[in-house]
Amino acid sequence: MRTVAAALARLRKIHGETLKALINKALREGLKQMRDRPNYRLYVEFSDGVAGVVDLTHRLFGPMFEPLETPSVFAQVNIDEFGVISWPSGADLAPDALYETLRAKDRRQPSTMSSS
Repeated sequence: MRTVAAALARLRKIHGETLKALINKALREGLKQMRDRPNYRLYVEFSDGVAGVVDLTHRLFGPMFEPLETPSVFAQVNIDEFGVISWPSGADLAPDALYETLRAKDRRQPSTMSSS
């Protein structure tokens, strides 16, 4: 139990928020829309405005994801009844992980707003 508490404390320091809070926020906000893009990418938008393109090129390995290497199979992506991005093959992506990936990506990008 102590090890788990220590790990959570480290995550709080690293992320500034608890992992549980991030997961709850992503699930509460939910996916607003998702569209497949060329080259194994997905455009994902959450209802709170967090949005962007996620590149899955290097994640298509293992028995569940290898079938998605065929572009026509990858294009069969949908949002299931639980708000999870999934494919008919059974592969799926957790919305909380995508949410945090997009948030982190957004924090790394310099502002494109200019002062005039």
